[in-house]
Amino acid sequence: MNRRPLHNLILAAALVTMLAVRTAADVPLKAVKDSGVAAGLIVHVGNGDGSGTVALAKSGKFIVHRLVPDRTKLDGVRNTIRAAGLYGSVSAEQWSGAELPYSVHYVSILVVEDGITVPEAEIKRVIRPNGLALVNAGGSWKKITKPLPKGMDGWYHKKHGADGNPVSRDNLAFRKVPNSLRWVNGYLSKGSSAMRLENGILLTWFGGRVRARDAFNGILLWEADVGGNAVIADNRIYADSGNVTDAATGKRLMNIPLGRHYEFIVAEGVVVSRTQEAVRAHDAKTGKQLWTFKAPVMDRKLKEHRGKIPAPTMQHLVAAN
Repeated sequence: MNRRPLHNLILAAALVTMLAVRTAADVPLKAVKDSGVAAGLIVHVGNGDGSGTVALAKSGKFIVHRLVPDRTKLDGVRNTIRAAGLYGSVSAEQWSGAELPYSVHYVSILVVEDGITVPEAEIKRVIRPNGLALVNAGGSWKKITKPLPKGMDGWYHKKHGADGNPVSRDNLAFRKVPNSLRWVNGYLSKGSSAMRLENGILLTWFGGRVRARDAFNGILLWEADVGGNAVIADNRIYADSGNVTDAATGKRLMNIPLGRHYEFIVAEGVVVSRTQEAVRAHDAKTGKQLWTFKAPVMDRKLKEHRGKIPAPTMQHLVAAN
């Protein structure tokens, strides 16, 4: 009995399976996961069949834009996306040239397949600060990142910072006068002044719920009830209820037992809250209570200055470390 045709058939089937797996694995999913970016805009540049694009879309809450240099491959890529039921949040178009079709600081994650040439200066132009580019060169993935521009500030408390001074330290606006809108989406609820910004994540309050957006491209990252008004510090959101939420994902991390309090601030890794009779401090990372200073505080405005909390009381001025 001639077993060679059957043997060849098995080898051919195995080769097809290996090629299919390799096609889907041609995108660095682990690097995307390890980046800490769980939502936003992914741009995938390449001539593959589209399975890698689908895999990227399923790796988080992403909008994915596929750029296909070879026009003859475009229909196949779109068919793969449609077959996965993802067309809409995932789309594809033909692209060629040295300039990517995006404005500056726009792309959360950029993935460039092997054989596609995009100048590194162009890559750094389009990825957002704290974003990521993964470029395949000869089978090895090169990681390119971009830090926040020097002079770019955030807005962390109701009045900017824990010191209560409602003035931003941002100086980028003074270097170049803004002459266009970056994105428009949604509106502030009536009477609300709640808005926080840190590391490119913008928080706004709508009917008691927080919407977190990528401040550079406006994409909604998540929406949740964090437990009242809040402060953002070190990529965490600290709410009146004591709830602590991850700013990038919206995941609840823990609850700090603040109890009934007038106000609180977060400074230098410490959550400081004030009740009618005392000022208390908790570790911002663990929630552990660090100290309590019992005193009838009259001024309800907590402020931090050089690592100390001035707290006017009925008898004297206290500076609590």
